[in-house]
Amino acid sequence: MKKLFSVFFAIVAIVALAACGSGDAKAVADKIDNREELTPEDYTVMTDYCVSALNEIKPLIEKAVQAQKDGDTAKAEELQEEAKELEEKYPYSQKFMQAIMTASQDELGESNSKKIQEVFESLMQLQLGM
Repeated sequence: MKKLFSVFFAIVAIVALAACGSGDAKAVADKIDNREELTPEDYTVMTDYCVSALNEIKPLIEKAVQAQKDGDTAKAEELQEEAKELEEKYPYSQKFMQAIMTASQDELGESNSKKIQEVFESLMQLQLGM
């Protein structure tokens, strides 16, 4: 059972990271695909997109933690469906997180770095609750 929830958490984390708005996000995703130079504004678009996705995934993680505590495998399956919906809502999240994770501190900027760090820390606290 614990393995099931660990796998679910991994899926949720990937979806969250992948889920990082829409018009600006597509333009930035296109720049990444075309290997164009990214601007500080592009990193802000990516960061805000990913923070939104991560904030939406947090309640799913909380529910997964509770379902694990309760031994509720049916709830875990239901949560996987919700996670898939978020993946569809945030199609650029993996691409953006990869760009964010490989960016230098100068490229990312202090504000964006702080935003990402705060969300990751809150997600880690949820994982520790498992």
